[in-house]
Amino acid sequence: MPRDLSDSYFEDWVAELRALENRPLTAIRYANRLATAARIIAVAAGGPITYSRRSLAVNRLVDVLTGALAITLVLPVFGLVALGTRLATRGPVLARRPRLGKDGVAFDRLEFARSGLELSRWRDCLELTALHELPILVNVVRGDMALIGPPPQDPAMPCAPLKVRPGLASWELLASEGYVRLTLEDARFRDQRRRARDDVALRFYAIRVPARRGSSTRKP
Repeated sequence: MPRDLSDSYFEDWVAELRALENRPLTAIRYANRLATAARIIAVAAGGPITYSRRSLAVNRLVDVLTGALAITLVLPVFGLVALGTRLATRGPVLARRPRLGKDGVAFDRLEFARSGLELSRWRDCLELTALHELPILVNVVRGDMALIGPPPQDPAMPCAPLKVRPGLASWELLASEGYVRLTLEDARFRDQRRRARDDVALRFYAIRVPARRGSSTRKP
């Protein structure tokens, strides 16, 4: 606290501390969100969040199993979209977008090609349904990305390297677009923390967002 403000708040601080004297330290931390605030400040300053090896292994296992299951379930759709894209363009079916992942490691973000499509209706269909994003599941299975995490970085925009794998869905994206009432700092912290409760809530929001986008684009 700035020195010129310390005197005016001194009595309030003393009264608050006296009220907390007989409470357990853990209760004080949770009641005042001190631990959460400290972690958010550390992340904002560029400090890493520490994970146990067990939590890292569990998160990675969930990503691999879920990604592989999703690919298996949508494999027929995957084939149809690939065929339709092949018929609508003379170029490659897959587009590779250079991105930066964990610790600044470069990788190619996969998606079905949209540029160079001769059929504009097919391009509009891909963008409306987000089917062009299906190949990104391959990025998840092979370890370039995770299901939950901050957006991958564009190499053309210099910024601090990510401390975790980038994800398909993120609190940062939802917060920046106004779908959740979170500050960007808190949203980025949730993306890096990967707590089970936050992951479940994010999946719920990620399902609702496309529906809201579709309803907002309908003509009255």
